[in-house]
Amino acid sequence: MFALSAVLAATWADAYFHHGVDLRVHRNQFVLFVVLNELLLLAPLLTFLGPLQRCKHASLSRYGELGAALLRRFDERWLDGSEGGAPELLERPDPSALADYASVYGAVKNMRPVPFGRATLVMVAVAAALPMLPLVPIVIPLPQLLGQLAKALL
Repeated sequence: MFALSAVLAATWADAYFHHGVDLRVHRNQFVLFVVLNELLLLAPLLTFLGPLQRCKHASLSRYGELGAALLRRFDERWLDGSEGGAPELLERPDPSALADYASVYGAVKNMRPVPFGRATLVMVAVAAALPMLPLVPIVIPLPQLLGQLAKALL
C-alpha cells in the first residue's frame, strides 16, 4: 500500500510539473484512496466479527460461573472460619488464584469484536498518506504552511 501510494504521489507530481494540473483536483481521489485502502486491508478481518462475539459471550458465561465457584470456595475457606487465620492466608495459593482469575476474566471482558482498533486504522491511513507529504508544499507554500503550523502549536 505504501508503494502504491508513492506511485500515486509520483503520478500526481508528474501531472503537476509537466502538465500544469492543480493538485487540489486530486483531493477527492486521495480521500477515496485512503478509504479504499482501509476497506481492502481491514474488511477481511470483519469475517471474525461473529465468531469473536460468540466466543466472548460464551467465555464470559463460563468464566462467570468459574468465578462464582472460586469466590464461594474462597469465602467458605477464609471468611466462614473453617480454615481461617491471617498467617495461613499468605501461605495458601487461594488469594493468588483469585488474582489470576481476575486477570483472565478482565482479558476476556475486554475482547474486541474485531481484531483491530483505532490505532490500526490510523496506521493504515498514515501509511497511505505519508508518500503524499512532499506534495503538500506544492499546494500550500512553505512559509504559509510553517505559519499555520506555528499558530497551531502556539
